[in-house]
Amino acid sequence: NSHPDVALRFQPLFSFGHKGNLTECSSKIEIDEFYNKIIVSQDEFSLMKAEIHKHYPVFEKSPNFTHIAFKETRYLHIIENLLIQDESIRIIGIIRNPLATLASWVTAPNEFEPHWNILKEWRAAPNKNQGRV
Repeated sequence: NSHPDVALRFQPLFSFGHKGNLTECSSKIEIDEFYNKIIVSQDEFSLMKAEIHKHYPVFEKSPNFTHIAFKETRYLHIIENLLIQDESIRIIGIIRNPLATLASWVTAPNEFEPHWNILKEWRAAPNKNQGRV
């Protein structure tokens, strides 16, 4: 995000403004439309202007981006289709310690319900995902 020519969008598929815009079956045209939407988006969550991002640094950007990047921690099941549909897409995978991920999830007040059992949730999160992939 610190590079002036990169437009970073934070979890656009999680934001209300872009939720459901891509699936594991999206076509190249739909993927291109998604990128065009998020590049001009005014969605505060994706632009990291929401209250939860108030401590993130703000970087000066050029008026004409050459690259767009987005961070997702969910919707990883669509990656294979993105790579198949558009050979120019590049993925950077950052693998976090699974125990740190679980600890973060369990302690997040809006993410993990107190009555859920971590031993039943940790692998596929059936309550959280409600039958979704």
